Amino acid sequence: LESARTTRQAESEARLEALDQLRHSERLAVMGRIASGLAHELGTPLNVVAGRAKMIGSGDLETEEVGQSARIIREQAERMTGIIRQLLDFARRPRGQFREQDLAPVITGVLQILGPTARSSGVELQTVMPEGLPPVRVDRNQLEQVLLNLVMNAIQAMPEGGPVQIALEAGSGQEAGT
Repeated sequence: LESARTTRQAESEARLEALDQLRHSERLAVMGRIASGLAHELGTPLNVVAGRAKMIGSGDLETEEVGQSARIIREQAERMTGIIRQLLDFARRPRGQFREQDLAPVITGVLQILGPTARSSGVELQTVMPEGLPPVRVDRNQLEQVLLNLVMNAIQAMPEGGPVQIALEAGSGQEAGT
């Protein structure tokens, strides 16, 4: 009996590990699909930085214009850093941590990641998020994965483009054991 229990426990742990690896693979597959959108998202600020740097390097700018160009370069660099940070945060293997979470920033972050893909497909991402909604106990990484998959599926299901709406609303707290 002890041998059977040990074998069953090892098989169960192996299944859980395989499931965790599958989830991680799915996350990486989604990242691959949105990579072209992110390249576009980074391309715009990179072009702004390159153009402003060229203007500064030409020596044709007034002192005030040099300062303004430097500020714009800094802002665009911060924008690119934020985009890369979002991508890296998403790519990390989740740890299964449930915490009280305001859902609006989670949804906003996912839509920022998928925005370039949606725009290139003619899809307009819309949100309805009333203020004052209470936080919800969720695993942020798992919720992001679900939202990414749902919104990506919606984008792919609309070859002619159109609106995709993500809406939050307060429930009674009785649904799904919450």
